[in-house]
Amino acid sequence: MKSWKKKMTSLAVSAAMLTGFSAAALADEVLIAPNPAAQSAVAMQLDGKALTLTNGAAPIINEESGRVYLPFRSLFETLGAEVTYDENTGLITAVKGEREVQFINGQSTVVVKENGKSEMKNTMAAPYVENGQTMVPVRFAGEALGYAIGWDSANKTVVMLNPKTLADKYAGEFTYMQKFLDLNATYANKTLAYDAVANVYIIDPGSEDIQASFSEMQMLMDGITEANGNTVIDMVMNDSDKLTGAMNLPAQGYVKQEFLGQKIEMKTLLDINNLTMYFKSPLLDEMTGIQTEGEVWLSMDLHDLGISDKMIKDAMAQQGQITTVSDFIAYYLSMTDMSSVDDYAMIENILQMAVQYVGDDAFAANGNTYTNELDGAVIQFTLDDKGAMTSYSVDGSFDGVKFIMSGDADKIYLFFEINDYGYIVGMDMDMAWKEAVNSTVKVNPVDYDQEAVIAPMM
Repeated sequence: MKSWKKKMTSLAVSAAMLTGFSAAALADEVLIAPNPAAQSAVAMQLDGKALTLTNGAAPIINEESGRVYLPFRSLFETLGAEVTYDENTGLITAVKGEREVQFINGQSTVVVKENGKSEMKNTMAAPYVENGQTMVPVRFAGEALGYAIGWDSANKTVVMLNPKTLADKYAGEFTYMQKFLDLNATYANKTLAYDAVANVYIIDPGSEDIQASFSEMQMLMDGITEANGNTVIDMVMNDSDKLTGAMNLPAQGYVKQEFLGQKIEMKTLLDINNLTMYFKSPLLDEMTGIQTEGEVWLSMDLHDLGISDKMIKDAMAQQGQITTVSDFIAYYLSMTDMSSVDDYAMIENILQMAVQYVGDDAFAANGNTYTNELDGAVIQFTLDDKGAMTSYSVDGSFDGVKFIMSGDADKIYLFFEINDYGYIVGMDMDMAWKEAVNSTVKVNPVDYDQEAVIAPMM
């Protein structure tokens, strides 16, 4: 069990640090005490240590809502912020370093200004005044502070974590990972044109009643993506034997079957502002049976798949913001669900394991090549004479899964194979990209055909 945990941890940390940062967002969960009437003392914890607020202030459990509320001024002043109140407008402002927070009692929105950007956040519950103190809900405080924050109901404790403090503590242990981030920063916040070739195969070993078989398809893709996520992709799919052809499967009794049985062409548009995808293909025309003089596009509302505007907004806010390992760690820590006084120790233990498995001391140097042999995987970085990273690779396998990832600043190769549930499923992809200068990404079907007919897919 210990070996399995080490293997999974090392691979998870490697994958997280090497595959970029997709957008994720915390749910606006409601922090409610299980027994609002129980007004026993509520404690606070910051970064694993007890926190005592100034002026003898303390959190309370609101009797009407059952929510946990914090005294805003005392909390922020304890953390070193300067708090002011404008009697004319009712605006409350707190400034700590480069972060400025503004809100008005009775309103559930808070404006956070940092690094020259301003963002309005909705926290569901509004602040209110009690005994001369402005009380803010726990989630409100978390949004305002930029902290991971939660409620430990068993210990009646508000649990807070300052992501930046913990991230800065460990970031210096990952200078090779920083070089990897630097390698991938070349095209940050730019419009990219790319082309890719991907192959997918399925191998069915069969049984007494089912003939062993295999099938494979190839996808040829070229597209363009703006920094904001708007994307256009042209794709051609067809049956193939690029990967399975080298496996000599027929000689082993396998029969080749059609994967698609025909050539399929498709154009895909991603309108990130409206969270809508559009698809156009002769095959889809045939399947829908829509008869029209204009082009037929099928649309998909990504909201129906559980993707929210907030998730996209948060992801876009991170574009170009994560440039250091400290940024990376802080970003993920900020999304941590704090629910126990033991969470900080657990999180720090995970970071210590990350240092052990993918920190600088885990790599052995051989000239300009740095290799880390993990339990189940090998990570290799190549640096130039100035110490900048020029290429990377990850090669490993565990529990029926094989994977390879390699690349440089302009391209990437991916491969994985899963041998589980009686089938073998594999895929590889070669992708290369470059900056698309003076390119416009059109993500509305009417930009291609004024007579376009748009029909919902679901």
